[in-house]
Amino acid sequence: MIRPIKRQDCQAIAQMEASCFNDAWDEKAYAKEWEKTYAKGWMIDGIGYIWTWFLYENAEIVRVGVLPEARNQGYAKKLVAYAMQAAKQADCTQMILEVRVSNAPAIAAYQECGLEISHCSKQHYADGQDAYVMIGKDRKSTH
Repeated sequence: MIRPIKRQDCQAIAQMEASCFNDAWDEKAYAKEWEKTYAKGWMIDGIGYIWTWFLYENAEIVRVGVLPEARNQGYAKKLVAYAMQAAKQADCTQMILEVRVSNAPAIAAYQECGLEISHCSKQHYADGQDAYVMIGKDRKSTH
């Protein structure tokens, strides 16, 4: 069950993050994010989370993580779809995210959610790896 992230979840989110990423945000970083009025997050307890910024007509997924033992079971896709629905309800017309070019399972999941590769951001990550910038648009709002 997907539910909103609460302030008291920041430690659990940071622990999941540490299992997912080498450049993990810590509890303090998540606590700061939680205080931002434009930032929203959702989680599936013990499985994964997503953190999104809502900025005017744009929504940007800034973090999405699923614990290694729960990957390839559709959880990231569910979280992204949930965030995209929240963005639509917030009148956002565009969803943006960056993903490592080497992360084929995530790219495929995001494409299934309607996101498309826009362009490549060279040496986007601290380790020098490139990122694809993926964008999804609310088709109704473009007519």
